[in-house]
Amino acid sequence: MKLQNKLILIFCCVALAGTLGCGKKKADEKKAELPVVEIVQPVRKDLDSLYQATGSLEALQSVELSSEVTGKIKKLYVDEGSKVHKGMVVAEIDDSVQKTQLAQAEANLMKAKAEWEKTKIGARPQELSTAEQSLFEAQSNYELAQLDYSRVKNMFEQGVASRQELDSSETSLKVKRAAHERAQQNLSLVKEGARKEDRASVQAAYEEMKAVVDYYRVQLSKCRIVSPIDGVVTARYKQAGNMVSGQQIAPIFKIENINPIKSVLKIPQEDQFKMKKGLKVSLVLGNGSQMSGNISLVSPAVDEVSRAVKVEALIPNKESILRPGLFVEGNILLETRKNALTIPQSALLRQSGDSTQSVFVVNNGTIKKVPVTLGVLNYHTVEILGGLADNDSIVVSGFEKISDGDKVQVGQAKELK
Repeated sequence: MKLQNKLILIFCCVALAGTLGCGKKKADEKKAELPVVEIVQPVRKDLDSLYQATGSLEALQSVELSSEVTGKIKKLYVDEGSKVHKGMVVAEIDDSVQKTQLAQAEANLMKAKAEWEKTKIGARPQELSTAEQSLFEAQSNYELAQLDYSRVKNMFEQGVASRQELDSSETSLKVKRAAHERAQQNLSLVKEGARKEDRASVQAAYEEMKAVVDYYRVQLSKCRIVSPIDGVVTARYKQAGNMVSGQQIAPIFKIENINPIKSVLKIPQEDQFKMKKGLKVSLVLGNGSQMSGNISLVSPAVDEVSRAVKVEALIPNKESILRPGLFVEGNILLETRKNALTIPQSALLRQSGDSTQSVFVVNNGTIKKVPVTLGVLNYHTVEILGGLADNDSIVVSGFEKISDGDKVQVGQAKELK
């Protein structure tokens, strides 16, 4: 009987152990069925307020050099990729025609100058002496004609001379008087020199020839084409030996100043008042390389088509690595928020048709959907202005398995940096 009681006791213990084991197994299985989420806690830190925009790089200055004279390209001194400085000769046009034109103009100028000097100096001594001698002879002839006329007139009154003789003597007197007057006028002109209007005409011709010479000198200088800026040759359109025309816009070179280079970002018109000259700009190229500069210009005009405002920033480019036309993504630093409460942007819930921003908070293993007020966005981090406390546990992964009020398992918590 005692043996039977012992067997019964052993059986009961085994049964009780089996029952307890099954309960624990079921609890473990139920716990394993709960979705697993990863959580973080908000972090306090200084957060930059960044404004994101896209744009492209442009040259600080860009010019296309053409010839202002017609002729054949004699020589090119630079090629694509060559660095040039302001005033540097980059090409020469054959100047033989311009030299000939200048030589002819200078010869004509010498002639005009001689005529002008002559009007200023006046008559030469030989010319004055000749005019005085002519006047002396004319005066002598006139006086003789007067005496002859008086004599013939007396003879006519006495009936000795005829009317024909008197008329002939009178005509001779008139001729001699006219010759005397002309000699007097000629001497006066010689002494006075050229008339005022004649001198003005000669001077005008001289000044005109000076202008012609200056014009051809300028034309000759234009045969040497110089760069108006410091920069790099980014295109060459002509070869040595090609003909160029001063009447056509046919560039020989394109030269661009790309140090510093200019980034041009397009900002929607409603955000234009956030932009200020001097704000720091960080740029990212397509290959991931980064650079920074400062806003140098906020355009005062809005583009009529895109309704965007142009914002420019200057970026150092000493090695000429950056090229005009490259696409860039820009981040403009508007301000830095001190000791901001931050969470990863990946924790935000975005639902279609609902502009409210919310997060999932885990409290005692239960999910709760909490609306939050957002502040500054910075890459993968967002500032929380309201709705969360520093010690809240925020879900950052596993959203597809959970909803408000669900029980969850908390996985390895991640630190927010």
